Amino acid sequence: MTNYIDPIEKETEILLENLAQDIGQFLEDTKGDNILQVVLRGHLYIERELNYFLEVALENPEELIKGRTFYGQKLNIACAIGILSKDDKKSFEKIGELRNSYAHKWGFELEEENLDNLSSSFRGKLKEFYDNFNELTMYDLISRLKTIMAVMFSYLKFLCMQYKTIKRTKEIQLESYELYQRAEELEQINNELLKKLLPQESDNPNELREIRNKLLQDFKETEE
Repeated sequence: MTNYIDPIEKETEILLENLAQDIGQFLEDTKGDNILQVVLRGHLYIERELNYFLEVALENPEELIKGRTFYGQKLNIACAIGILSKDDKKSFEKIGELRNSYAHKWGFELEEENLDNLSSSFRGKLKEFYDNFNELTMYDLISRLKTIMAVMFSYLKFLCMQYKTIKRTKEIQLESYELYQRAEELEQINNELLKKLLPQESDNPNELREIRNKLLQDFKETEE
């Protein structure tokens, strides 16, 4: 007997494995004590995940995201279609502002105040993520920065994974409903066929049963 494998459970398992791999790669790529490198690479990872999230959520993303679409515009789109809350959008905007500070402010240096401003914007589930990570983190500047970047990246991946799981669950439910509807239709067709092909009454029920089974078998073969 073949063991039943829940498709949602299997897909979720794959998504969790991918999540762990991506976070591991993120931490590997943000090693070292170069603050600018951590900011730039962290922002790059976050924007890449945002791009993927939009591709998953939008029916035809290429129709909306054309040419050079800036990071802030992508956040606006994500918030507008409901995959990113307004509170989360504000927090992710601050990551963009931090990156732009290095790009546009000569001599900019990261300070504790910048990280306080960023982490204090966290709300809801994002704050929970940060609080859980923060308990395990050293409190020097570079460690705090890496923690914040890792939290925001993993949180965005979590949202995308959650969205994909919900979307897939709905698809399977719809498929199951359509199969149920199809089964009802087939039963109705079968009953109509029997009414036309079989006498209303018979002294030989076994013969009627055999004819009925033969009709069903023929129908199944045509379906295959």
